[in-house]
Amino acid sequence: MTGSLSGVASVIGIGQSDWVGDHSCVRAGERPHDSYGYGAQAFLSALADSGIARDEIDGLIVGPTTAYERVGELLGLNVRWGGQADAMTAVMEACMAIHAGLASVVALVYGNDQRSAQVNYGGPDAQGGGAFLAYVYHAPWGFTSQGALYAMMARRYMHERGLTEAELGEVAVAQRLAASRNPRALMRKPITVEDYLASPFICEPLHLFDYCLIDLRP
Repeated sequence: MTGSLSGVASVIGIGQSDWVGDHSCVRAGERPHDSYGYGAQAFLSALADSGIARDEIDGLIVGPTTAYERVGELLGLNVRWGGQADAMTAVMEACMAIHAGLASVVALVYGNDQRSAQVNYGGPDAQGGGAFLAYVYHAPWGFTSQGALYAMMARRYMHERGLTEAELGEVAVAQRLAASRNPRALMRKPITVEDYLASPFICEPLHLFDYCLIDLRP
C-alpha cells in the first residue's frame, strides 16, 4: 500500500511554537500554553508558510494529546475528513486520504505541554504520558516510558542487523547538526560520535543524546 502512495502528496507548510521563548518561561516556573495553545501556534505558523487560505484545508489529523473535535473548533476549520494519530501514522493516513479522494489538503496538528506540565516519564512514579498513552501498563516489566520501549526495539535491531553504538550515534549527530543550523532550536551545539559514546546511558542501548528534552527517564 505504501508503495502506491509515492508522489501522492507534498508538504506545503511547516510551523512550530516558540521553543526558545517557551523554554525560558518554563524555567521561570511559568506555563505559557496548554497542548491546544501550542498546537494553534504551530498551525498558524504553518498556514502562513503554506501561502494558502484556511478554508482550503479540508482534512485534519491531530496528535493523541488533544481532541480532534476541539482542535478543529479552535482553529476554525470545517473539514470533511479527519481523526487522531501519532506523528508517523498521521503522515501515512493523510497521504491515504488524499489518494482516496477523501481530502485534498490535510493539516497535521500536534501540541504537547508535558514539559511545562511536569509529566514524569520513567521510574516508579511515571505518569506514562497521561490517559492517552499505555506505557504505564507496562510498569510491571519496567517499561514506563517511550525510551524504555524504544530501547528494546533498538537492541533487537542491533542484534539482528549488526548495528553498532557508534553507527546508532550517527543519527543523533546528524540531528544535532540540523539543529545547529536552526535559530529556533534549543540544543544547537554540534556533537560528535565520540561525544555520543561518552554520554551516559538513559536506557541501554540509548544514550542521553538519543532522547528529546521531555523524556529523560528510563
